[in-house]
Amino acid sequence: MRKELFTSLIAKLEEEKLYLDPELNLNKLTTLLQTNKRYLYEAISTHTNCNFKDLVNAYRVGEAKRIIGEIASEQLNTETSKIYLQAGFNSMTSYYRVFKKHTGVTPNQYAEDFKSQGMN
Repeated sequence: MRKELFTSLIAKLEEEKLYLDPELNLNKLTTLLQTNKRYLYEAISTHTNCNFKDLVNAYRVGEAKRIIGEIASEQLNTETSKIYLQAGFNSMTSYYRVFKKHTGVTPNQYAEDFKSQGMN
C-alpha cells in the first residue's frame, strides 16, 4: 500500500507539478490522494530519507534551477529573486534558505556558476 501511495504522490508532483502551488500542504495532498496524513508520512519516509516538506522543496529547488539555467542559457539578466514565486515558494527568505540547503550555494551563486561553467 505504501508503494502505491508513494507512486501516486510522485506522479501527482511530477505530472501535475503540484509543488508549484505555494499553498500546497499536507491536508491538500491527502485529499487529492484520498488518504490520511499517517499513511502519507509512512509512504514518504519508507521510500525517501526526507519528510513531506523536504520532498516538496526538493522539487521546488529543481524547478528554480531549471528556470535559472534557462535564463542564463539565453544570456538574460538572471534576477533570481523573482524566481521563487515561479518555483512554488511563498517567500524569498525560504527560497534562499532551502536553495542553499539543497545545493550548497545561493541562487545568485548558482546562476553565476551556471553562466561561467555551463552547469546543469
